[in-house]
Amino acid sequence: AFGVCQPGTAPCDDGVACTDDTCDEPTDACTNTPNNTNCDDNLYCNGAETCNAVSGCQAGTPPSCDDGVGCTVDSCNLGTDSCDNITDDAACDDGLFCDGAETCDAVSGCQAGIAIDCNDGIGCTVDSCNVGTDSCDNITDDAACDDSLFCTGTETCDAMLDCQPGTPVPDCCKLDSECDDGDVCNGIETCVGNTCQLGTPLVCNDGLFCNGAETCDADLGCQAGTSVDCADAVACTIDSCNEATDSCDNITDDGACDNGLFCDGAETCDAVLGCQAGSDPCDDGVACTVNICEEDFDTCSNPPDDTLCDDGDPCTTDTCDMAMGCVNTFPACGLADGCCGPGCVSSNDPDCCEPKGADCTDDTDCCSNKCRGPAGGKTCKGKS
Repeated sequence: AFGVCQPGTAPCDDGVACTDDTCDEPTDACTNTPNNTNCDDNLYCNGAETCNAVSGCQAGTPPSCDDGVGCTVDSCNLGTDSCDNITDDAACDDGLFCDGAETCDAVSGCQAGIAIDCNDGIGCTVDSCNVGTDSCDNITDDAACDDSLFCTGTETCDAMLDCQPGTPVPDCCKLDSECDDGDVCNGIETCVGNTCQLGTPLVCNDGLFCNGAETCDADLGCQAGTSVDCADAVACTIDSCNEATDSCDNITDDGACDNGLFCDGAETCDAVLGCQAGSDPCDDGVACTVNICEEDFDTCSNPPDDTLCDDGDPCTTDTCDMAMGCVNTFPACGLADGCCGPGCVSSNDPDCCEPKGADCTDDTDCCSNKCRGPAGGKTCKGKS
């Protein structure tokens, strides 16, 4: 019907299906924003699809599953959305039997096979791998068993039992080598008139004592002896072998015992007992001195100590003389302790002489120095 309003057409539809079309009413403007998610087919192996503002949805770039390893089968797995790189040993096979079966390593690529081991354990067979038959050849070789001795007969090779001896020729020797008994100590045997003759035994003694007794080995000949062991188990001796005397020398070495301490004295080496302690370097032989050692300066001091000279007699004066040792002297006459020493004479010392009126024999008995009277009745008189 005429005169009825009809709705308008949205002005912002750009006709591109993957763009998000919006209209901004206040500004009367359209926005057409590409949205990649509108193109996503959810298939990992197709790559990531994108939205072009003009052309619409664009196909993605499939992921590259090539791992660079030539022997893997590379593919994209739709079920796991990941790449499969399956090793294929057949891709490495060079078609040769003898070099073994090649394998494919997922990282390193084709790996060489292990060559076929054709060794049959029989020493006289020639072992090889046959490319034409894809099998091993083990050919017997009689020559590998030949001992080059005429008299032992002809040796042969058995494919199972290895070398087999020949049939010996009776009473035969053609070559010196056929007489060799394999023992070099017996000397070189020779063939004389088809009969083996003994050789001259090998002498190994070199005449030297200190290097031990030489011996002879049947295969190796002369062997060195074991050197004479001169160790005496005493750490401070110098142990050596004396070739001139065919004996051991064990010389004491005092220096090996030195502990570097002055105050310990000089250590010495005893040939049997080993290191012995040194004696006091500061001992001056005087019993009443104190022996003091100064390690820091390697010096001695010997101060006298009078107390070491006490003889227990209260009447003596006890002193230490650094040259004579202890000196125990009686005191001078007249000391208050009542002691008078030998040779004391009267000199007004009441502790050592008699007072006036006392019996006496001579003046030395009297403090006054006067002893007077008839024989047998003398007495001390006063001072004149």
